[in-house]
Amino acid sequence: MKQPSNQTYWQDKNNKFIVKRKKEILIRFQYLTIKNAELFFYQQLLLKRPSRSEKDLIDNHSTYREAFQSFYPNEYSNAIQDIIYSTKLKKSLYLENYQNLINNILISV
Repeated sequence: MKQPSNQTYWQDKNNKFIVKRKKEILIRFQYLTIKNAELFFYQQLLLKRPSRSEKDLIDNHSTYREAFQSFYPNEYSNAIQDIIYSTKLKKSLYLENYQNLINNILISV
């Protein structure tokens, strides 16, 4: 490979030239939530953890969830707390709607 001319460049460990981009790259990714389980944790690891291979990404863990929990315990805890809060909120709304329905039935009788 030829040495780049008139550009700032670096060489990696394999003596390949790395040239700084002139334009930014637009990264697109699928919107996932924790409900998507392994896909969500895989995506979060890709976004947060530098790696060259899947093996680097998951390290010595058996699932992406375990790897994410190990590498980012605070973020994992926050995600779990969000799920707990969301579940409680939905349950509360469900019970409130149920109570309103019962009250409406009792009033109409």
